[in-house]
Amino acid sequence: MLNLGNNPFGYIPAQLYNISSLRTLDLSNNNITGAIPSRIGNSLPILEKFIASGNRINGSIPVSLANASKLQVIDLSYNSLTGLLPLLGSLHDMLQLDLRSNLLESDNWQFIASLANCPKLKMLSMRENRLDGSLPTSVGNLSSSLQRLDLGNNRIGGTLPKEIGNLPQLQLLAMDQNSIVGEIPSSISNLSNLVVLRLSHNIFSCQDHTISRLSSAVNRAFS
Repeated sequence: MLNLGNNPFGYIPAQLYNISSLRTLDLSNNNITGAIPSRIGNSLPILEKFIASGNRINGSIPVSLANASKLQVIDLSYNSLTGLLPLLGSLHDMLQLDLRSNLLESDNWQFIASLANCPKLKMLSMRENRLDGSLPTSVGNLSSSLQRLDLGNNRIGGTLPKEIGNLPQLQLLAMDQNSIVGEIPSSISNLSNLVVLRLSHNIFSCQDHTISRLSSAVNRAFS
């Protein structure tokens, strides 16, 4: 384990990324600039936790991260990462993927389909990025253990797919501050563990039966 969090480091020596025995690398809350080394997933093959939140890291997320097959936690939130989201479906042990507050883009949402291969995933946050297009129906194929799904404050349009109701353990669903249209799917009432539902600042249309279902879900959550 190597924890260098909460320091004023402006850069990390390249040699650090060659410590092949590392299982935890925590670089959070520094002042690190530059890009993540492109071969990080190859040079740190048994890495389980990669935490570099709260820096000024730019560039893209290396596709080689998918080769660090033991990764359980990736937290790159609050940086300036750009480019397309990589396909991380080979990380079968991943529990948490936190990429919020970056400048990341979607590519036909293929990364969502790939994450269906991560059966232990409990938390997925990509809030405040540049994701656009319509949320695909493959969102319903995400882990049945998923508890938190936050895609708020992006550029997502289209309708909210009914498959969102196929996530039985979901406790938080945030799709606020997007451009989603149409009705709120009735399948949301299937989310019996839901505690927080954020759908504000969209363009939803509303029918009486939708309000009735939402009311039932809210009453169940707080009963």
